[in-house]
Amino acid sequence: MTNLQRRLRKLEAHLTDRSGFVPHSKEWFRYWNGQMDIFLSGRDENAMDGMTLEVIDAIVAAGEEAEIHAEGGNPTTSEA
Repeated sequence: MTNLQRRLRKLEAHLTDRSGFVPHSKEWFRYWNGQMDIFLSGRDENAMDGMTLEVIDAIVAAGEEAEIHAEGGNPTTSEA
């Protein structure tokens, strides 16, 4: 990812995130995970409105990290 893309995503998260929480804070993750649950359960089709790419990237990264920890692996080492 280029420096410009990183800067644009960071700016997007600060300007368009409707959660009102600091990006990447516990409250921010909790809010967007809750919105995703609401959307996926079919309770509100608009629950994802305002979700930015920054949110999606952070949720995916957190899921990958949790998966690595659940498997007892270390993300800095590779298994041969």
